[in-house]
Amino acid sequence: MPEKVAGRLTRLVAHALGERQVDWLLGKPLSQGFGFSPRIIKSARTRGQRAQISAEVGQFQYQRAIENVLLRTLCRIEADFFRGQIDLDWAGVFFDLAKRTENPGKQDLWAGLLAREISQPGAVPVVALRRLYEFSGDDLALFSKFAPWVINNFVVRLEMEFFEDSGVDQNSILYFEELGLLRTNRDMSKVFQSQSSAVYRTHILYNDVVLRIASDDVDQTLTLPIYRLSEAGVALAHAIQREATMIADREYVLALIALLRKRGFTVQEAAILEQRGEVVARHSDFCEMFIWPNKPPVLARKGD
Repeated sequence: MPEKVAGRLTRLVAHALGERQVDWLLGKPLSQGFGFSPRIIKSARTRGQRAQISAEVGQFQYQRAIENVLLRTLCRIEADFFRGQIDLDWAGVFFDLAKRTENPGKQDLWAGLLAREISQPGAVPVVALRRLYEFSGDDLALFSKFAPWVINNFVVRLEMEFFEDSGVDQNSILYFEELGLLRTNRDMSKVFQSQSSAVYRTHILYNDVVLRIASDDVDQTLTLPIYRLSEAGVALAHAIQREATMIADREYVLALIALLRKRGFTVQEAAILEQRGEVVARHSDFCEMFIWPNKPPVLARKGD
């Protein structure tokens, strides 16, 4: 039976944090109830008083972080009703880790993960929560360079020079494997089966664009070398993409089109106007894509 967003979120919060924590839904954040101030902190004379105030400060910071994440989550949930049973124990792990984050950018990612789990129960594994919590600022910055290229659960393995130009080198790939964001088999490839019996034709959905790849040879099959992400890597990459408004990286698209044309495929591109899950409900007209050679042809001057 479908469940309302507010009801599902309230159940998660109450189970993980207690009934009093749902007051933020009524516009009464608990963080406003903490009565300490810098003057009170300085006035503490004994070690016991200082320890008590320090504990209260910590609780205030945790409370404020939780409320910030919850408010950000509401802005990221698009539907009003959801199906599926959410794991309440998952919520306990989530809030225990999310409350320790004061960085607004990271709180946005926590909110994105919570919104996705509410919308699609089981989509965000617990290991993804632990990876985000363990991310240093440098880790997050580096993976944020790689995440925009993720298509579903993979990145097409183009020439390393393409990735290096954006600050991701072979050592970065090895580090992502170390962090558990990429699977370690470096010989992975993905086979795209034809979606037509008359000719070879398949589609790749990438953020806000769809590529139609075709060949007159019905026996031809597209196989691409890839980096395959782990479940944790997929969840974090999608959260990063959503914060970047899900816009396709044009340089990546052009490099992919060049690779496909080099292999003898024709490529058409269309903009996705409306999408429901993996189904494109509405798109623009398809337009065949061509890639200029390294040096564009010299245009004739007027009068020649």
